[in-house]
Amino acid sequence: MRRIKFGDFEVDMELFTLKHRGSIVEIGKRTLDLLFYLVENRDHVVDTEQLRQEVWKSAALSAAAIPTCVRELRRALGDDATNPSFIESTRGRGYRFIADVQHAPLSKRDTNALLEELPFAGRRAELTILRRILQKSISQASGSLNIIRGEAGMGKTRLLSEFLKTVPLRAKRFVVRCSNLEGTPAFWPWTHVLREALKSADAKNRELVESAQRLAGAFPEILGS
Repeated sequence: MRRIKFGDFEVDMELFTLKHRGSIVEIGKRTLDLLFYLVENRDHVVDTEQLRQEVWKSAALSAAAIPTCVRELRRALGDDATNPSFIESTRGRGYRFIADVQHAPLSKRDTNALLEELPFAGRRAELTILRRILQKSISQASGSLNIIRGEAGMGKTRLLSEFLKTVPLRAKRFVVRCSNLEGTPAFWPWTHVLREALKSADAKNRELVESAQRLAGAFPEILGS
């Protein structure tokens, strides 16, 4: 069961519910779909054309349709457009979900059900390749960058989950997710990895920080600007 938490809210992406401190929040289907999509794509600003295609399935819309739905979502979350805690709007660009998200723990029953219903199959070759790269990195005490890409629904998340189970705790790793959409900045996966590394370093690795600052002259997204 896919459940996430942010603030005092919990979303169940299989039962299609939004709860606030354990109580169901009444919310329309489209508004809930919008919340799901913004949460799942919170690594970037989602423009209105992307929302029209993915949430409204390319339907013909009035100019007010998406902003109205965003207002309904903010109302359900008790969010303030001028000082947002959840939905941030970027004028002329789109919207982004900005709250910290946590995955709600699965019960033992849910975990067992998932293992029974979702046996890992069809990506053994890719998993073997990732494990070989991992072993080489460990043996040579060097890093590596691995990108798993493909169409939605092809099993990328499950492949990553199975691979991470084999990564020793002593091995430093950064996992990021990003989209390959029109208008996405160049070297976007590398930018995300470097951002995560900078957060982890917490300014203690001066060489990493200084290198990132130099690169930010050409790629300002590295420092979030």
